[in-house]
Amino acid sequence: MKNIKLNTKLANLYNSKYFLLLFLSPIIFVIIFIIFGLPKFSLTRFNGNGSAYLSRILNRNRNKKIEIFFLGNSRVNRGIDPKTIGEEVNQKTLNIGFRGRTYLRSYSLISEIFNLGYEPKIIMLDVNIGSFYYDCLPSQFVVNNKESIPTFNEFVKSNFLNIYDLENLKFDKEKLGEYDEMNNESYFTSNKFEEFKNRNKNTNVNSAKEFIFNLRHTYNHNFFLKEPFIYSKAFNIPLLTSYFLSLQRFLFVFNRSFQELIIYFKELIYYRSLFPPHIKGYEDIYWVKRFGDRDGSFQPRVTNDSLENSSILSLYKGFSFGIPTLDFSQSELACGNKAKVDLLMIDEIRNLVKKNNSKLIFIRMPRLYERYPTDNEMEQIKNFLPEFIFHSEDIHKQLMKKENYADVRHFNLYGRKIYQNWLINTLQKELKY
Repeated sequence: MKNIKLNTKLANLYNSKYFLLLFLSPIIFVIIFIIFGLPKFSLTRFNGNGSAYLSRILNRNRNKKIEIFFLGNSRVNRGIDPKTIGEEVNQKTLNIGFRGRTYLRSYSLISEIFNLGYEPKIIMLDVNIGSFYYDCLPSQFVVNNKESIPTFNEFVKSNFLNIYDLENLKFDKEKLGEYDEMNNESYFTSNKFEEFKNRNKNTNVNSAKEFIFNLRHTYNHNFFLKEPFIYSKAFNIPLLTSYFLSLQRFLFVFNRSFQELIIYFKELIYYRSLFPPHIKGYEDIYWVKRFGDRDGSFQPRVTNDSLENSSILSLYKGFSFGIPTLDFSQSELACGNKAKVDLLMIDEIRNLVKKNNSKLIFIRMPRLYERYPTDNEMEQIKNFLPEFIFHSEDIHKQLMKKENYADVRHFNLYGRKIYQNWLINTLQKELKY
């Protein structure tokens, strides 16, 4: 009898409208989250209180007529003071640079800028010129015989000592391994160093997956539809495989963004505020104490001691124009798949900005001991990126001093002033046209 009553209740529940609502509600929530939440929450990188929800910054400033936006990685975030530049060029500016820039994030942010009703005159984007040099044959390896190429260990040691002019940097097996890993990520496939001409160009599914599943990548409805064609062309993989990888990437980003949503709800409860106090960047650049005092009374500087105690990653990462001790004056640039995928994504950014009647300018902020490109290299770069501007060799020499850097990749106050003076003059000229 009890079983009959229970079955009757279950049958009534199954036939009721509430069951339908209960069944459909998770599906409805997922659809709503994908349409409205995913593009915004994918802009967040979950790492505790260091998260910078960049779209919140854009929302917070939407009533202001921002005329110049600065986008890029931590070099932009820490190296460009929008308030100072804005006062000098008499324009309202906003810095939305954040560590670990990717072109997918840049596209999403620029799309968000226009969706929120901003009408900027200029969008200035720091670009990764370094990818143009990945797996490109240095000039001395073209003109010299194969026998003249040094062994990998010899190259590592002379390379570091020449760049940093250090005597006490010790190379143990672990450091050589870090160096090898760093090379493969940013410069060339060093596992075949002695056979450089037969290097592996990484045009395969594994390198595509390595690129696609990057924690910093975001999601954008319009761009998502174009991704399979970009990956297929850049990595030389079948279009069907590229569709499959794009779907995997969607699930990856969805999972990460959903976790961000949970963190956001926790912050709402904990801070009782829509905008938690640790989210910065509304009026000023994101600034922390270790960057130095804003008035210049204390500025962190690079020293020989700090260099000798640095990791291979920090010493070797982020050179824009290839490894400084190598000669690329006669090299063919953008020959690797990393450059190909970057250029295809930059094309999408270019089309987006043009469609919204803004001007796009590309820059590349230097790191310490960056080599200055030759005329042939610069000509190739400008053929790929006509919007690219770069400071003069004289300014470059001024910047390449340890006292201008808080660490090997970021300006302190002194380096920032030198670079910003050039940037202000450049913007003043651009705004006249």
